[in-house]
Amino acid sequence: HTKYSNFTYTVTLSQPTAPETWTGLRGRVTEHLQKYFESQKFCLCGSAAMIKDVREILIKYGVEAKAIHFEVF
Repeated sequence: HTKYSNFTYTVTLSQPTAPETWTGLRGRVTEHLQKYFESQKFCLCGSAAMIKDVREILIKYGVEAKAIHFEVF
């Protein structure tokens, strides 16, 4: 969004309901994390298991826990 030029987001679906039309990232989000390690903050939304896995990986690669925000649903 142009209003927040320093904000980006990436949607990743492990199981798209319409795989023939989904053009975003596919698979587990943990498979795509490496290209985002340079980001300063992370906001995660999804299952508790996914958030746990992603937080562990981010912290392992030096992201501060306070820079990782999340919402479980």
